[in-house]
Amino acid sequence: MTTASDDSEPLGAHIGRNAQRLREKTGISRDELAQLAKQLTGAAWTASRVGTIETGTGTPGLPTLLAYCAALNFARMVNHLEPIGLPDFFKPGVDVAITDRFTMESTDLKSAFGGSPVRAQGQPASMDEIIANMSAVAESFHEAIPEGTRLPAKFQTVKARNGLAFAAHSASGSEKRAAKSLGWNIYELYAWSWQLWKTTFSRKRDELAGADASPQRRGIVSRDLMAELKAGIEKAEN
Repeated sequence: MTTASDDSEPLGAHIGRNAQRLREKTGISRDELAQLAKQLTGAAWTASRVGTIETGTGTPGLPTLLAYCAALNFARMVNHLEPIGLPDFFKPGVDVAITDRFTMESTDLKSAFGGSPVRAQGQPASMDEIIANMSAVAESFHEAIPEGTRLPAKFQTVKARNGLAFAAHSASGSEKRAAKSLGWNIYELYAWSWQLWKTTFSRKRDELAGADASPQRRGIVSRDLMAELKAGIEKAEN
């Protein structure tokens, strides 16, 4: 499993960009595609709705992709063009962020939608590699959490600190950015997130923002959660 990097393209944006490319090559407008989707699948779409798909606002679900594909294929049949399938929404050569912690190469995504097994980017290819990776992670448990790290009382035992080290080892990019914005280390972010919400920062953000939230909405929720974390640690220290 590979944490999404700043160079990876969000899944919704990748699908949307290629959906627009396919529609334009088919020779129809957003409004025409919306009308076809409505007639063929009952989807109450407008040109604006097609625009949200193509600009990558959120990640379209399978019903949306199927409706888009069906409408596009009807137009392609009329225009004497070859039909397309779900794999065509993925163009090779791009790292695609499925979630904050899960990235796949677009070539593998294309294959997966065509029926091939799903593999995460960087997934170990053999048991020897898995064992080596596990050993590397285990060794990280022996690294001391930095001196002066502010932790809730329940994270003061050796067992709890080892568990915290394991969790922080797989921190997402958004969690690392949140910790940096707060002026905390990643252990503090994880520990106080669990203390307040019984879950990680990323999961709490996604729970409140919603699965199809825009980057702007996720940013607002993240800032609210950081304020809540600051208040929580200040209250505990007073």
